[in-house]
Amino acid sequence: DERVGALQGAQRVDEALASQFPAGALDAVTFVAVSLPMHTATRLALPVLRTLKARRPGVPLCAFGLYAPLNEARLRADGVDVVLGPECEDTLVAAALAARAP
Repeated sequence: DERVGALQGAQRVDEALASQFPAGALDAVTFVAVSLPMHTATRLALPVLRTLKARRPGVPLCAFGLYAPLNEARLRADGVDVVLGPECEDTLVAAALAARAP
């Protein structure tokens, strides 16, 4: 089906982007948060999250938005540390600030 092909193609593009982070680009990163407002965003974010976790295993990863709690088991299996639902701004900011604390 055309939709499946488009998603598979998009995932390949996303995997290629994830592998292209320039050397040193993640050195100063202390927290990563990705918005997952829909299922497609979740599927596209997974390769990027896996790459980030592999390159910077000590950096907390956060997924937030409508589809984050719905996919919590998959996200955690791929290394996501914090999973938040929609309307989570205060908790998201608190998690980011906690990651910066010495």
